[in-house]
Amino acid sequence: MTFLFILSLGLLLIPREKGAPEAEPLSAESLLPWKGFCTLLILLSHYMGYITETPGDETYLLIRSGMDQTVVVLFFFSAGFGMTRRFLSSPAYLKRLPGKMARVWLLSLVSVLCMLVTQTLRGRSYEIHTVLLALIPFANLGNSPWFILMYLLVCLIFLISFRFAPPPLAALLCCLLTLGLMSGGIAMELDAYWYDSVLLFPLGVFLAFVPDRMLKKVQENSLLWLGLVSISVLSLVWLYCFHTRSLLFHEGYLLSACLIVLLVSLRHHPGSRLLSFLGQHALSVYLFQRLPMILMYETGMADMVPHLSFPAVLALICFLALLADTVQARLTAALRARRKA
Repeated sequence: MTFLFILSLGLLLIPREKGAPEAEPLSAESLLPWKGFCTLLILLSHYMGYITETPGDETYLLIRSGMDQTVVVLFFFSAGFGMTRRFLSSPAYLKRLPGKMARVWLLSLVSVLCMLVTQTLRGRSYEIHTVLLALIPFANLGNSPWFILMYLLVCLIFLISFRFAPPPLAALLCCLLTLGLMSGGIAMELDAYWYDSVLLFPLGVFLAFVPDRMLKKVQENSLLWLGLVSISVLSLVWLYCFHTRSLLFHEGYLLSACLIVLLVSLRHHPGSRLLSFLGQHALSVYLFQRLPMILMYETGMADMVPHLSFPAVLALICFLALLADTVQARLTAALRARRKA
């Protein structure tokens, strides 16, 4: 797995095509390959659960332990940043947001049903209340439901905040409600990964109010950019030493990691088509990733040739994600056409 991790890092070094248009700082286009890289790291991490560890995996396992939840922080940030920018450009976005949330939930529902069928074929059974909770999604059938639930809840927080408060105050309200969401997770004694990365959502909301000219200034001023990167790296290293001691240090660690990725994305734009694909279809990749992994595990391929099986797993995941997104896009287009008719 260490070798696969190094190959993943190598994808970041692939340059963009000459003449490619310059994306706006922190826009969806500029963050797309970085989201894809984080998605690939998530796949590698989850794939480890289906193979037998070897001494050659120790370096990767050490790196994975250090990264912890940093691999998901960019998704919550980009959600908060993107939603806020869309709202600021068109307040009518709030009316479209419930539809987006419904599409995410329906896609999650399909993935849960697929997982239920798969686990049943493997001889596993679940009580009816567990299945019902998985549809929310709250219970785990083996498909990591926490991200979808937290994503839907922060979307709801955004909807409430910007509907009942003017933009500047709405950002503050969004932060307070997100803190309340974290407090609820703590009170329910959920595992920390359920809620520890959601603060990146209000960070994205706040940074969306920063004018593009200021972001461009950071992007173009090498000395300023290098200074901010240095501060973020030093913060990351210092907070890493204490991030397991308290939630406060842990949150600072995650925030620092996200800031480093954002700052690097201002100056470096990877040209890997694979990373761009994974970034574009990140949600479906996340939802359906376990099915090919289970297939390789049940056929014994994951144990016989674990590292050579990963490219096949990745290809199957990409196919399922593309299929799911294509079907959903066509159904959505058909429903919109029917409403207009």
